[in-house]
Amino acid sequence: MKSNTKVLLAVYGLSITRNTDTQITSDFGNSIDLLKLFYEFADHVLKNEKKWPRANERTSVLTCTNLPKIDDDEREVYGYFKAGRNGEAFTAGILDNENSEYIDYDNETHLMREAFYYLYVPTRQKRAYLILQRSQSRGIKDLVRHFFVEFMALKGLHNYRLNFKNLISDKVFIHMMEHGHFKDVTVVKNKVPLNVDEVHDKRGKAVMGEGTVKVIYQAPDLSSSWKEWALDTMRNKKMNMLDGDPRVKIHLGGEDDLVNEVSFRIELRKKYKTFHLVNKKRTQPDMDVTESVDVGPDGRLLIKDMVKQCRELVNDVNLKLNGEDDDAEEDEDDVEGEEDEA
Repeated sequence: MKSNTKVLLAVYGLSITRNTDTQITSDFGNSIDLLKLFYEFADHVLKNEKKWPRANERTSVLTCTNLPKIDDDEREVYGYFKAGRNGEAFTAGILDNENSEYIDYDNETHLMREAFYYLYVPTRQKRAYLILQRSQSRGIKDLVRHFFVEFMALKGLHNYRLNFKNLISDKVFIHMMEHGHFKDVTVVKNKVPLNVDEVHDKRGKAVMGEGTVKVIYQAPDLSSSWKEWALDTMRNKKMNMLDGDPRVKIHLGGEDDLVNEVSFRIELRKKYKTFHLVNKKRTQPDMDVTESVDVGPDGRLLIKDMVKQCRELVNDVNLKLNGEDDDAEEDEDDVEGEEDEA
């Protein structure tokens, strides 16, 4: 049985630096292995519920209910965090025809949700891979980052900096396009023609009104030229930014056109991703793996499916198809980074 809600897995590159020197993640700070350190962190969170005071008298919480699983041979550790926050009253209901029961909770109660995590730490490399399940704005990445930095300080690693990298880059887009399936392209214009006839008017300049028009071109209606156009556009960025205008000029359908956004949705091995061309910051670091993960009798996602998807994601961001043994790529110039110091 498949999940009724989307299963989104976000993939980040982790690195450890001291001053300007990037460390080996499997051996830094007097023989510290990030794999073992993260296992200790998850165990610490299990035994010590972590609370983070936020704005408006709210508190975010990170905990977990079981020990993490660690595999030294595969160099991976994984399990489930529970993340939540208070600040909003809600009602929980147990529906049973005439015997339904409803329980009211005030705004001091924390609404908690599970979030799967997976860490892969290859030996003798400067990058590790952290994958987190994103769920309805629980802010799981910020929670894990905040409390892991705090844990590093607790272990005496004050002089080391933890770096997060979004690994869903243009290179991943090209890799998915070349080896996967182009599902659709969405073009957004924040101006609507005043007359429906002007949508197809190629003879003169149409008078535009206010509003937004969103056009989605879907497979199998898309010819091969669409895929070629998408690859060419992403590789060469053949669009012109206009001073003082949020729109860009792209070459579409044989003509130059001004648009506010162009996005591409691609599928590779039942994983789906939307890439934004104009507003690149809108491209999130997650993949939709809903179709590849089953739900068990207890209503939880099958952990073996989640681990399989995480392993594939590590290969995907390293532009691999079958998990080759060659070293992971260290290209980091094309992705945005975030840093926290322990």
